[in-house]
Amino acid sequence: MDGRVRILGGGIGGLTAALALRHHGIDCEVHERAPELAEIGAGLGLWPNALSVFDRLGIGDKVRALSGPWEVAGLRRADGRYMVRYSANEMTARLGEPTIGVHRGELQALLVNELADGTLHLGQEAESVDDRPGGPVLVRLVDGTQLDATAVIAADGRRSRVRAGLFGERPLHVCKAVGWRGTAPEPEGAGWARQVGETWSGNLRFGILPISGGRVTWYAAARSFLDGGSRDELRARFGHLHGPIPALIEATPEEAIWRDQIDDLFPRRQWVRGRVALMGDAAHPMTPDLGQGACHAVLDAWALAGALAAHPDVTVALERYQRERYRSAARMVLIARAASSSSGNGSRLGSALAEAVVSRVPRGAALRGLARVVAG
Repeated sequence: MDGRVRILGGGIGGLTAALALRHHGIDCEVHERAPELAEIGAGLGLWPNALSVFDRLGIGDKVRALSGPWEVAGLRRADGRYMVRYSANEMTARLGEPTIGVHRGELQALLVNELADGTLHLGQEAESVDDRPGGPVLVRLVDGTQLDATAVIAADGRRSRVRAGLFGERPLHVCKAVGWRGTAPEPEGAGWARQVGETWSGNLRFGILPISGGRVTWYAAARSFLDGGSRDELRARFGHLHGPIPALIEATPEEAIWRDQIDDLFPRRQWVRGRVALMGDAAHPMTPDLGQGACHAVLDAWALAGALAAHPDVTVALERYQRERYRSAARMVLIARAASSSSGNGSRLGSALAEAVVSRVPRGAALRGLARVVAG
């Protein structure tokens, strides 16, 4: 296609979309509202479906270099006993390679470094998008600046202003759960990074994943906030769990602990209007269960760029993108919501039943299930 695509949002999805568009020879610019890209956030998981996109973009090895190696993973009870256990080799045999953990800020920095100079603009927040018949799409920034475009891609997050402007305000579905994220340095010889996976205890959940530099990124979920600081909450909720969970909590600086309400949005069928398209969390915000939010933003980016490269008519291209990605992303939103309810955020009885069921699933069947879930 001819013309310039403007991407609103410089997160993982928006930056990957810029690289994918450039890969197809399409001119684009990214407009990010933050005045600087600080290393915010903790870690995230990247599954083979997303890693395959980075391979096509020629940066797969660089992305993998941000991760930490692991050997054995699985689901565990509060006392450390495994309900399901599998090795990295077994996951490779079933999925092609194991999932990896990376620091969100480091992945974001890598993607920025791969962009051509002048592609990323910081401190530019979009206020509205106007797709005028017979003319360019106009993006109005909050400072009054107007930018024209051949197409606009809204990668502006789960509380997307563009989504609200195109389709009306629609509140996110609150999942009645709270999530924490953090990253801790691993003391020499501790062996924390070898204990990958999730631990379930009633309606609590705690996950561990190694990243580069001998660090461990973790995430946790519970039913609601408690009074007090983040570390006090975490001690009260998760201090009874098996090692190294209490030590991970203590090793994480208070200022490096993030706490958020967990929410999502029942998938809507329309992500596109004219020459404007939503992607990533703007299109299909999902709970962090299964670690597929960033992965599906990456998949969106690749599909979107391919559609624009294949069709000179922008409207046709964006409709093709929507058709290609809707079913898979919507399915993942619903699977993640079900996982959120069953594995750590439902009733105690429901959680106990889930543990009983999971502990009886054969390892091979569990891996086959994972392969189906993350097939893309």
